Amino acid sequence: MIGIVLSGVGVGTMIIPPLATHLISTYDWRISYIILGSIALVLVISAAQFLKRDPGRVGQLPYGADEVKTENLNLEAVGLSLQQAVRTRQFWLLWITFLFAGFCIQAVVVHIVPHVTEMGVSAAAAATILAAIGGFNTAGRIIMGSAADKIGSKPTLIVSAILMSVALSWLVGAREMWMFYSFALIFGISFGGFLALLSPVVVEMFGLREQGVLLGAVHFGMAIGEAIGPVAAGGLFDVTGSYNSAFLIGASIIAIGFILILLVKPAISQGGEK
Repeated sequence: MIGIVLSGVGVGTMIIPPLATHLISTYDWRISYIILGSIALVLVISAAQFLKRDPGRVGQLPYGADEVKTENLNLEAVGLSLQQAVRTRQFWLLWITFLFAGFCIQAVVVHIVPHVTEMGVSAAAAATILAAIGGFNTAGRIIMGSAADKIGSKPTLIVSAILMSVALSWLVGAREMWMFYSFALIFGISFGGFLALLSPVVVEMFGLREQGVLLGAVHFGMAIGEAIGPVAAGGLFDVTGSYNSAFLIGASIIAIGFILILLVKPAISQGGEK
């Protein structure tokens, strides 16, 4: 379910780059920003009006409420608090892994179009690579989310890390459009996997007691990586004249992330205790 909901981000990544390219070529980037911002404002506010806090507000029961006894519906959520979690090795291994993933994801999203155009591809065609990443990202969220339901979040996260490292290594040698689309396929699925698995893996490792704040804390690590990645990749391009070193660094650090995931074990027992 998380994968399906988050797939909307991938759909946006698939649709917006070609639209933005068309708008910029028709008007200029300033007008294009105003148009895209206005569309986002209208759509987000409109969609928010349909959100309901709980099923009771639309006359429905919570999922499974008609299958279990009422007294079992009010069980206290178990797990670690944020203060307890940050004292564990598991939290920091997971935090660093998602920081690495954020670094790689945004370095690619921001710089893939300039990189592809450096290879002699037109800007319009290069934008389709970013759109393809969005499309495969959408599929990846659903595929990896479904896989996590069957085999667990940790094994699926390991697969995502391996795929991302392979994709970035492949990108270094890519020169033709089919190679870039192959990269988009592998990277998009792994990208979607990381985002779809963020919430489930936090619950799996630390429980439901303070899921919201723990999810925010781990996502904060990812956000730091997302801030560093584009700046670092741009700086390396300015120094070396190529994005290859940035992509190789990304492949290396996400490979380290794969090792870190292997070391992560749930910080709570099945009963919810440390």
